[in-house]
Order: sequence, then C-alpha cells, then structure tokens
Amino acid sequence: MRATREAYAQDALARFGADVVVPIETQAEIAVLKGIVAANVMSTNARKPIYERQRGILKELADALWDDPSHLDAGFATDFAAAADDTARKRVIVDQVASLTDPSANAWHERYA
Repeated sequence: MRATREAYAQDALARFGADVVVPIETQAEIAVLKGIVAANVMSTNARKPIYERQRGILKELADALWDDPSHLDAGFATDFAAAADDTARKRVIVDQVASLTDPSANAWHERYA
C-alpha cells in the first residue's frame, strides 16, 4: 500500500483512480512462491484431473454468462453494458468468473451452466 500511496498522492483511491504498485522486492517474493507451488503442488500428476475439471467448470460458467449476461453481479453488469466491443465484454466475463471463490464458482456453475 505504501508504494501505491507514494505513486498516487490523491487522498481517495477509488476504483480505476490508480493502479496498485507492487514493489520489486514483493514481486520477486511472489515469483519465488509461485515457483515453489508450481513445482511441488500444481504439477503433481494426481491433481491434474482435479485441475482439468475445475477448468471445465470455469469455461462452462464463462460460456453460460456470455450467453446470458443477466446473471452478472451488478458492477460487472455495468462494465459489460459499457464495454466497447466483444473483446472488452469477454474480459468482464473473465473478471466476474475470476472474482468467485471455488465454492461460489461451483454454485454458479450448478445454477447457470
């Protein structure tokens, strides 16, 4: 937060009013931790079917939201309506799906896909 505040001096940092600034040291730590996770957890063959199923659920959910965007949360629905083209609208769908926790993504998938 300190780096963001240093980069943006205004008092209020409302949505889209600033970009989050991540210090280079923190970026390096994140990269190392992601590497550890990828090497020790995510690449385990036993987990691959789980990840394939999760990807399938998320893709089906995204396709369902694309077909019927009326299910989008209010903020995402506003962004979807304001999007200039299909590429921007697809980005809103991806952002909506990415905002969901695993349990909520599964519940949405059961409801809408």
